Amino acid sequence: MELGMELSELTLESFNRYCVPGPDLKLPARDVLGVKTGAKYDPAEFVSVRKFRFGTAGFTQHTRGGHHFVFLGSQADKLDLRLKTNCWVDSVRCNYPVVIPRATTRRATHGSSFDLALADRMLTVALRERPNEPHLHALFLDDRDKDKAAAFLSRRGVSYERVHPELFPKLALSNAAQCYQWIMRLDDIRPLRERALAFSQKLLVLPRKDAKTARTRKIVSLENELDVVMAHMAIVEAIRVDDAYTLLAIAIIFGYLTLDPNKRLAPMEMLSLIQEADHGY
Repeated sequence: MELGMELSELTLESFNRYCVPGPDLKLPARDVLGVKTGAKYDPAEFVSVRKFRFGTAGFTQHTRGGHHFVFLGSQADKLDLRLKTNCWVDSVRCNYPVVIPRATTRRATHGSSFDLALADRMLTVALRERPNEPHLHALFLDDRDKDKAAAFLSRRGVSYERVHPELFPKLALSNAAQCYQWIMRLDDIRPLRERALAFSQKLLVLPRKDAKTARTRKIVSLENELDVVMAHMAIVEAIRVDDAYTLLAIAIIFGYLTLDPNKRLAPMEMLSLIQEADHGY
């Protein structure tokens, strides 16, 4: 079945138009390119962080039950912050091997039968056109691997893009880092998904200080600063304040709540949310 959209139209910035928020896909053991999925995928199989004795390299928490994120360089670390809190992404695999069979029928005796390109991150999303099917979207931090893999990925129905984390808005990175800080103690946030949904529904019915309507979008500011609101929600839910912040972050990550991209998410700042008519919740 052909897609109604062009693969080149799908980018991190267009996920909100083409993808399902908060996808909950059942993944096969191997994806369409034959690579393992879920916890069985090893991001260090083709790239070892241990050989990078200097510079920015390391591991960060996955938070959705998979292996740790592996980052090489500050740009990958910035990218991961956006991906960990992206409500359109079901799963992320780091250092993903794209195995490209060579087209020649005659090969040298000791020659390899394939080429290997490395996608810095392979995302699994659900397209609105096929909401129950996993779709792969590859992210590259350099042109060399992207150019090598491009034709092969397109033939297999995998979208891809070259990303530039150095151009990410500082406010978006700050808000993503704040969300990650509230969930980084958890190995897997998925078991808390239903609680986060219920939490978000109670949060959205709190009194509002201001409301502006523009077409299908309404920007809502709550009466109080974030720390005051979370203290109130902790009482409502009979939980610790720290747990209220955790549920807030999970609700944002699964798309139950959408932050105003022009406002900072932080204590002593007003909690400003966008409620979208087509969000599906």
